[in-house]
Amino acid sequence: PDTPSPAPSPFAATPTLTPGLMVPTVIVGDIEFEVEIVRTPAERATGLSGRDSLRPMTGMLFVFQSGTASAFWMKDMRFPLDFVWIGEECEVVDTTLNVPHPPAPDSPLPTYESAFPAAYTFEVNAGELEAFGIQKGDPVRFAGFSEDVVGAKC
Repeated sequence: PDTPSPAPSPFAATPTLTPGLMVPTVIVGDIEFEVEIVRTPAERATGLSGRDSLRPMTGMLFVFQSGTASAFWMKDMRFPLDFVWIGEECEVVDTTLNVPHPPAPDSPLPTYESAFPAAYTFEVNAGELEAFGIQKGDPVRFAGFSEDVVGAKC
């Protein structure tokens, strides 16, 4: 008999997992988020643009080949975000709260960046950092990442 195939993952850009590994997660303090990992310039340029929403307790982790997080914009975004800037020592070095989506497609696009050196940027739904008490200095761990996630050392 035919068996149904599993539903496609909402995390299309997530690297293939090695059997036995759990879903990729970012743990900030003791708060765990399922993540989509983006590593290429094209993936970073697109980010969450064009999507209508992000499920609660999920996010997008930006991994940079250079090891230094760049500035971000909200091009083609449809919902607001919180940014978590993660340093090389695997702790929150800065946060940017309630970053608004542009009011119109042709609106000017401000950029957002960490006030302190950051190696990774983690985007979650606006309001989640405040709701969970996530703040500068919180430890960060990555779990369930496959070996091909270059630079993901936390």
